[in-house]
Amino acid sequence: MRPPTAPALPKESPVAPSVQDRPRFAALSSLLSAPEAATALELWDIGEQESAIAGLVDVLLHEHVRLTERSRGQLAVLAETWGVWDSVGDRIGACEATGEEDPPWQLLRPGRAETSGGELVREIGPGHVLRGFELVIWLECGHCDDVLTRAYTREASGLSFMALSYAVVHPTWRRSAEAPSYPRASVFTTAYEALGALDACQNN
Repeated sequence: MRPPTAPALPKESPVAPSVQDRPRFAALSSLLSAPEAATALELWDIGEQESAIAGLVDVLLHEHVRLTERSRGQLAVLAETWGVWDSVGDRIGACEATGEEDPPWQLLRPGRAETSGGELVREIGPGHVLRGFELVIWLECGHCDDVLTRAYTREASGLSFMALSYAVVHPTWRRSAEAPSYPRASVFTTAYEALGALDACQNN
């Protein structure tokens, strides 16, 4: 079962990156050769986490390292958590794939993500927990119709700099407003929580 739907989206930025990100980064770095992994971890450990993530992505591309979609999603969430998704997202999407037959999810490229998010917004009627937010679909579940979205506010200069929250939504794709309880949505403060919820259907 999915976690209960949150009563409202928080109005503040997501919580700061966690110390748990070091082992997450180390696991992703293990996809590299031992010398490259050591260099990446050295950057992380001296406090250059953003540069370490960007460097990891560059090496994955340059060395033609093939990623499972699970690793790609985990790398995307790590980049989002450290505020570098906008600068490395295209490169994460461009990393070669392993060609697995049954991926847990699919990372959407920016253009398709924004288009699909706009279609999803049309389903959000008055009283829905996501009403009033701009949604960008980020990941699609490989086993059901659920999607992981980033929720932004609209500002004078465009979308808010960072997502305010993350939601796992079960769209109807009817392209019209639904009752307040539809589409079903569970809202989370961090991208990791949302990714865990998206992954839950793999075990159901």
